[in-house]
Amino acid sequence: MSSSTNGQNDEVVDEINMYYDCRYISACEATWRLFGYAIHYRKPPVERLNFHLEHQQNVVYGEDQTLDEIVENQTVKQSQFTAWFEANKKYEDARSLTYAEFPSKFVWKQDLREWQPRKRGFSIGRLFYVPSGCGELYYLRCLLNLIRGPSSHDDIRTVAGVIHKSYRDACYEYGLLDDDKEYIDGITDSSYWASASALRRLFATLLSSSTISRPEVVWDAVWEFLAEDAQFHHRRRMNNPDSNKKQFALVELEKLLSLWGKSLRDFPQMPLPDETNIGFMENMLIAEELAYDKESLKIEHETLITQLTE
Repeated sequence: MSSSTNGQNDEVVDEINMYYDCRYISACEATWRLFGYAIHYRKPPVERLNFHLEHQQNVVYGEDQTLDEIVENQTVKQSQFTAWFEANKKYEDARSLTYAEFPSKFVWKQDLREWQPRKRGFSIGRLFYVPSGCGELYYLRCLLNLIRGPSSHDDIRTVAGVIHKSYRDACYEYGLLDDDKEYIDGITDSSYWASASALRRLFATLLSSSTISRPEVVWDAVWEFLAEDAQFHHRRRMNNPDSNKKQFALVELEKLLSLWGKSLRDFPQMPLPDETNIGFMENMLIAEELAYDKESLKIEHETLITQLTE
């Protein structure tokens, strides 16, 4: 906006003109502009490359646009990333380049929404940064630095003829991810001297910091160490030693992660605690009411039934 309204007396305030009126230009800058010299330049040119998961490209639209206009927009149908797939199908030279190398031989035509062979000059491709906590998008970025000439998202996840369910599994097959054995060994060694609650805090820290590549594998290997105090807590709280240790450890992990604004749902590969177990373990009144001997009550019930009259 070039102007705004003063809330006190409805006076129109032109902020752009105020900026130009108050701006000071030195003699050096004035001379530079009078001779028409370049104010700024960029060398070497850098092409920022966007990418996205399947059917998850960004859609930009105006607030007054109808749904039909938005759907028919070419930016929705053909993104820069999906146009790369089409270029790999069309040009043989494109199949020998990674996505980051693509701008060195091809030019992105914004108006046509397609890549075309470069006739002159060069450009450097740059993939935008993705933190490891973003999950599949982070693993997709890792693969884009390696894969050449894919024609679909499935081709990126294909390793040795096998289409993997996730980009993370494909990264693991390519050897881009560690096997997490050091974390399994670390938690196992710590179990000899650390308490189960301390091990749960350690595991929660590893999860929240996105340090573990395959958290479900580490969980399957060490969950018993994280649940060693389950029977003690259940015996103390509910007089019920026959508890589900794995559910206890999951509930305690969920409570720890909630303190840091996270949840086990943020890690799709991890198992989730039963919702009934969460309420059962946190509400002591309900726990005490439900902590009864079912077998003895069943025998008593059957005995009383036989004593009823017709």
